[in-house]
Amino acid sequence: MTLHGFSDASTLALGEAVYVTIHSGAEVKSNLLLSKSKVAPLRGETIPRLELRAAVLLSELIQRVVNICKTQHNIMIGSITGWSDSMVVLCWLKRGESSLKQFVANRVRQINTNTADCDWRYVPTDINPADLISRGMTMRELIESELWWHGPDFLRQPEAMWPNPPERISEQVETEVKNECRRVRNRTDRTSGQMVAKVNAIYIEQKPLLERYSSMNRLIRVTAWVFRFTRNCRSPSAERQNLHLSVKELEHSLTFWIRQEQSDFFGDDIRKLERWAQHQQPVETSKLSNSIAILAPFLQDGVLRMSGRLQAADIPDVQQNPIILPGKGRLALLMARATHVKLLHCGAQQLIAALRQNYWILGVRSLARSIVKLCITCERLRAKTTEQMMGNLPACRVRPARPFVHTGVDYAGPIQVRPDRRRGNVVIKGYIAVFVCMVSKAVHLEFVSDLSTKAFVMAFIRFTSRYGHCLHLWSDNGTNFVGAERELSRMLQTWQASDLFDQLSARQTEWHFITLSAPHQGGLWEAAVKATKHHLRRVMGAHLLTIEAVQTVLAEIGAVLNSRPLCALSADPQDLSPLTPGHLLIGESLVPVLGEQIPVEWPENRLDYWQSRQRITQRFWKLWSNSYLHELQQRPKWRESRRNLKIGDLVVIKNEATPPTLWKMGRITALHPGSDGLVRNVTLWTGNGSINRPVQKLCVLPVEPIEPRVTPSLKAGGCSS
Repeated sequence: MTLHGFSDASTLALGEAVYVTIHSGAEVKSNLLLSKSKVAPLRGETIPRLELRAAVLLSELIQRVVNICKTQHNIMIGSITGWSDSMVVLCWLKRGESSLKQFVANRVRQINTNTADCDWRYVPTDINPADLISRGMTMRELIESELWWHGPDFLRQPEAMWPNPPERISEQVETEVKNECRRVRNRTDRTSGQMVAKVNAIYIEQKPLLERYSSMNRLIRVTAWVFRFTRNCRSPSAERQNLHLSVKELEHSLTFWIRQEQSDFFGDDIRKLERWAQHQQPVETSKLSNSIAILAPFLQDGVLRMSGRLQAADIPDVQQNPIILPGKGRLALLMARATHVKLLHCGAQQLIAALRQNYWILGVRSLARSIVKLCITCERLRAKTTEQMMGNLPACRVRPARPFVHTGVDYAGPIQVRPDRRRGNVVIKGYIAVFVCMVSKAVHLEFVSDLSTKAFVMAFIRFTSRYGHCLHLWSDNGTNFVGAERELSRMLQTWQASDLFDQLSARQTEWHFITLSAPHQGGLWEAAVKATKHHLRRVMGAHLLTIEAVQTVLAEIGAVLNSRPLCALSADPQDLSPLTPGHLLIGESLVPVLGEQIPVEWPENRLDYWQSRQRITQRFWKLWSNSYLHELQQRPKWRESRRNLKIGDLVVIKNEATPPTLWKMGRITALHPGSDGLVRNVTLWTGNGSINRPVQKLCVLPVEPIEPRVTPSLKAGGCSS
């Protein structure tokens, strides 16, 4: 058995693959044994150095395979061959370590140590299986790739058929490596002079260096180190500086960038001022730009300053004559950002006052406001959540239906009760299940002993036994409700084999859950819970009632809540009966609400008892349509439509239980628009999984949206109220 390792590198990734070749008589088989990939370093490196890094990883991989074969499986390896498509790396491995640069020499030494018995050979790029790792390919192509799973064809052929490096390329690479080694050995002052010339050539374009850094401190320090490097290259060894940067060097770097920024934006004005100063002529402000003409500018040590009116004030000269900077330049942006962080994320007004201590920045107010607005830390602590215009009411709220066909449910409590009136009896904790009709706002209250699923299922059975089957049930995402939905579904599945299921299959309740952390979507039952607590506190107070007494009180409270007018009384003095939910509950059988339509022109004396009841019902529903239904037309809040959130937006998830600094961040992966096209619910990826949240709980951060890497498909339910 022999091992063959292949390595390859690109600017994106490094790849290594080890193949095992088994010789069984005349038959030779080769298969993939182990592979490894690694992301290429972020700092730019040459391709030969990346290929050398890949060879180091391959040597470590081969050493690992050999150790496992010897120690754990007692398998002896016949021979080991390393393959690379980089001629430069192969030449480095053949040369002595003393003639190579330190970076190359260290890695060549590591390769020789790991694979002392390995023979390194050349393989063309088109048949190198490690090239599939470094350059990437689709999963379908990888599955069908014979090169990847079994290696190149020459592994199953005699060694005489193995590929050899082209002679011309080998000679050119060998010459290049020799020249590089000669340059390493013969490093002189002339090399330093060439490096200084390269640095000066880079300095021709200062703008890319200014745009490269987003930190003012880092920009100044990098510039100071570059200046020190150029000075040390021109100075004798005894005069070179190797200590930390001094304050003078940092000030020199800052002055350099101030001059560059002023030259880019006010170059013509500076040349005019220099010409007038050279000929000792007075400054003609009318010939200067309008943006700086009102500042009475003058030059001091090559820096454009403002001639202020505070010459008699007892303040430093830098405050009397501040430096002029353009507000649209990169340097002013970095200064403002650094000052904002230095002053512990101060507001815009304080930031303006701090900047004007030394600089007069044109358009400083808009710059300060943008810095504060675009600061991620400040935006997270301000916690300004997004909102969207209030949505349209669902069909279950605006269409006539039998009471409690569409029902919302929530819990209220806990309350302290006693099982009975015996002395010394323990006090237990109970809850109230609040059922609300989505059409008529009728309320039904049930006492529940605990928050378990079984307790709610029994309460739901008592509720449907009184008011009939509920087709649609809405609730929040409480664990007891989710468990009840699973319990009812399991019960219905067990009934499928019996005759009872045929009768109940048409009466199955469809359960809907609103979005997580969106109580406003269940405003109907939230208001009923609030009204129930209002009456319960005034009736019970601090008294401990028995379970029977609590059930009686809840029945009375339900009667009170169902007697509330749904809308204001009309102006007709003869109208003494406002529309209440009780009108739709008392005397109503479990049949379609509207029933037989009785013409209005029919007199009362020709109607029988059933038709009289139907006309009364029609009057109630007509009053419901004419009075109460129009009350739902207006939007109490969220009256304006906002910009829809986008996939890829970075947001902060508001959580009232924790301070803003601990709020989680998420990336929007899916949108759930309503019937009007406005997005009120979104799916987020938080790093720990996907969650659904309403836009009222999200704070959008001022960063550019990106395409998410993970877009799980989750269906979010919601109910607007």
